[in-house]
Amino acid sequence: MDKAYVDFERLHSIHSEKAFFVVRAKENLQFTRIKSRPVNKEKNILCDQEIKLKGFYSSKKYPENLRRVKFYDSEFDRTFVFLTNNNKIGGHTVAKLYSGVWKYFSNGSNNT
Repeated sequence: MDKAYVDFERLHSIHSEKAFFVVRAKENLQFTRIKSRPVNKEKNILCDQEIKLKGFYSSKKYPENLRRVKFYDSEFDRTFVFLTNNNKIGGHTVAKLYSGVWKYFSNGSNNT
């Protein structure tokens, strides 16, 4: 799912099923930082945080903490912010998972 479609209720149901997701965050995401993790700036990870949603509806639909990873894509000179419920993988892996899916669909490889 891309940032144009962030359904926190659906994301929470994915989380409840013990699956994980990686989505792009919208620019207007309201959150409180719970804690920051060490980052590998050599891999273009700008921040890796545990957050709690602050928006009235979004916090009701996703009451758990989330992980927020900010990544600088030097190839396109753009910064991306990802949300995930996976705390076991590195921040760079979060970015690569999202970019791999995005490239797959944008190249017309989706045969559905």
